[in-house]
Amino acid sequence: MPDPSPLSWREPLILGITGTTNAGKTTLANKLLERFPGSRIIHQDDFFRAKDDPAHEHVENLDHHNWDCLSAIKVDELIQTFYKYRDELGKSGHEGQYLNGHTAQGGARGQPMLIVEGILVLNIPEISDACNLKYFLHLTEEECKARRLLRNYDPPDVPGYYEQVVYPMHEYYSAQLHRRYKDICYIEGTDDPEKIFQKVLCDIAGYGYSPSTKPLGTTS
Repeated sequence: MPDPSPLSWREPLILGITGTTNAGKTTLANKLLERFPGSRIIHQDDFFRAKDDPAHEHVENLDHHNWDCLSAIKVDELIQTFYKYRDELGKSGHEGQYLNGHTAQGGARGQPMLIVEGILVLNIPEISDACNLKYFLHLTEEECKARRLLRNYDPPDVPGYYEQVVYPMHEYYSAQLHRRYKDICYIEGTDDPEKIFQKVLCDIAGYGYSPSTKPLGTTS
C-alpha cells in the first residue's frame, strides 16, 4: 500500500474496488457510501451494453454474448461519468449534495470520496491510474461458482458459460492487473465483511477521512 500523499482541496479521494464476480464488491462499496455521506459511487454494471448492441463479442459455440470482457461495457461512457463525478466532487468540496446518481446525501466529515466498483474497473487505465486506493476481492474458482449459482442474471448464464467464459476471463484480466500494478490490496472475499470494511476504513483514515458517526438514514 503506498504512503498517503496530501490531497488537493479540489481532489476527492478515489477508491477502486474490483475482483472476482460475487466477491462482495458492491456490498463493500455501498457500505462505504453509507458511512461517507456526500460521496459518489459508480457501478460498472450500470454501463453494460444493450443485448442487441453489435459491439458485443459473441461466443458462437454457446450462442451467448461474452459479458465478462471490456467490450461488453460502454467504456467511454463510464470514463466520462468518472471524470464528471470526480470534477463535481472536487468543485463542491465537502458539501457533496446531488440530486441524481448514486449519491449519499448529508454532510460528510472531510471531503467526499469517489468509489468505483466492478469486475473490470481497474483494467481501465484512466480509472485505475487515478485511484488513491485499489482493492481486489478474490474468490477461488469453486467458491465463485457456488455463489454465482445463487444469483439471477439477465440474460441468464447458459450451460458452460461459467467454465468457458466467466472464470477464464477473470484469470486473464486479473493477471493483467497483477503485471501492471503493484499497489493493489488483495483481500479474500470469504473474509468476514465487517473485517474487510474495517480494513478499508483504516486505509481511508490514512488520508485524513473519517466516516460519519451514524450510518445513512439514522436519525438518533
